[in-house]
Amino acid sequence: MRLRTAAQRSLRPLVVTPRARTMSTTTKPYVLSEIVLREDAPEWPSHSMFVNRTKSDLAILGIPYTRDPLTFGTIRGDLATKTGLKDVTVPTIEYAPGEYVTDSWTIAEWLEKNHGTPTNTLFPAGSNPFARFLKRWVDEELVLEIRELFRPLFYTYQDAESAEYFLRVKYGNDSALLNGQIERLGSKAEVAKLGVRGRAKLRTLENYLADAPAGGPFFLGDKPTHADSIVFGWYLCSQVNAPVVNAELWENDELPRIKAWVGEMKKATGLDLSKQWTPKVVPK
Repeated sequence: MRLRTAAQRSLRPLVVTPRARTMSTTTKPYVLSEIVLREDAPEWPSHSMFVNRTKSDLAILGIPYTRDPLTFGTIRGDLATKTGLKDVTVPTIEYAPGEYVTDSWTIAEWLEKNHGTPTNTLFPAGSNPFARFLKRWVDEELVLEIRELFRPLFYTYQDAESAEYFLRVKYGNDSALLNGQIERLGSKAEVAKLGVRGRAKLRTLENYLADAPAGGPFFLGDKPTHADSIVFGWYLCSQVNAPVVNAELWENDELPRIKAWVGEMKKATGLDLSKQWTPKVVPK
């Protein structure tokens, strides 16, 4: 656990004003605590799928916010101290002085209660069960088939403290496993195998979009909702390996509806991380 200095805390970027149809009436922007890969690069966007779900929701509702970029160490230091929550995680929103809401699903419900309208909603009537099911399926099944195409590369961008935490928590300190996955991303043949596996799982969503309410293009009709943010969060974090993961998964011609959905979500939220990171590993 480590606390940032006053100088480090002053590095917070300015207010983010999402491109959306309806702007919030909030007079003071919320503060969104998020995780970034390096403490010395607070301007980098978050690589967290959960943080990016909340960013997508904020954009859908047109709510401006101020970023509070943290690393693994400062989440357990600064954020825990500020909120008084020992096991606090990100995303966390400070919506009033000393008032917080945390966890992407809880935040989505809170945003809906306080900002949703019948025409601009994260949870259309009766959609909560579907969104809960989708979250469970995405986080417990889909991710297992796609994450090897991008997750290992988080390690290659992280500062030393974050890299140590990532290796210990996400890989059980098994550096051979992590290095093997990074090496695999350098092989066109191995990447192709991972792509086949990932597309097979994504085909479930491709087929669903063929019969989406009102013809789509979003999961629940002609407007994006939290259900879309659930999947879009994973899309955004996968952009750490954009050239590979987009060609193999999100923009592959075998999944035309997924490809169109990604384009519509980028337009609806203004969130596009496809050119944020220079690839650390190029398949050969």
